[in-house]
Amino acid sequence: MNIYENKYRITYEAFSKFSARISKAEDTQELAVVLQSNLKYLFNFKFFRIFIKNDSESNSINVISNSIHPVEIIECLPLDYEENLLEKNIPLHFFSDGKCTERILKEKMEGDLWAWYFKYGKSELCVSLISSQEKPFVTRDVEIVNLLIDNFITKYQQLVLREELNHQNKNLLAALNVINSQKAQISKIVDQQKEVIDDRTKELKEKNKELAEISQLNAHTVREPLSRILGLIEISDYYSAEELKTEVLDHLKTSSEDLDKALKDVIERSAKAIELFSSKSPQ
Repeated sequence: MNIYENKYRITYEAFSKFSARISKAEDTQELAVVLQSNLKYLFNFKFFRIFIKNDSESNSINVISNSIHPVEIIECLPLDYEENLLEKNIPLHFFSDGKCTERILKEKMEGDLWAWYFKYGKSELCVSLISSQEKPFVTRDVEIVNLLIDNFITKYQQLVLREELNHQNKNLLAALNVINSQKAQISKIVDQQKEVIDDRTKELKEKNKELAEISQLNAHTVREPLSRILGLIEISDYYSAEELKTEVLDHLKTSSEDLDKALKDVIERSAKAIELFSSKSPQ
């Protein structure tokens, strides 16, 4: 086994470990950290970048070799050479003076720049790296880059989809909580209205009962002495003055007193009913 074969055997073993770690990533940030910690075992680079563009946003992952700072996925616009890649889809290889990295790293990083275009579904990727002359990136490593991107983007899209679903589930849960809260409020209002209706129904029954009893007073208690008075008046023509005085007037007086008493009872009861109903009526 020559030195190149041994090198790529080690590289593929490293890639196998990288692939296993990628599969265990729980979110996109963890995925970026796995990428950062394993790249140095796969090929030579000073700077490595993945730019991901889709319908709604564009993000990038920027890895500096031997950096102690954890890498992050950030929202950004494409660099100049990436715009060329997105337009023409043709791989690039040229010496960079480092100005392209100055925009995102605040420092120039010159060297050989390699860049490739990939498309996965609705996502477009620009993958690029800068290597030094001391530790150059070689053409044979392009195959490793292709394998790396296949593994990375598959997991990345899976995690993004999961995050979107989790976000939608949270929104649905929040909407469900609002609906349940409104349902509870509506149920409370319905119960209150039912209680009000029951109270009004009970009040109406009491009013109807009282009115029925007052009506009965009018129909019987008042009507009976009034009928006697009318009857006495009707037969008074058949009595003499003496008979009227000794017989009819006594009965007429008694009936008038009964009528007066009955009317007072009706008036008193009606007044009490009006006062009671007025106090119970809603303001």
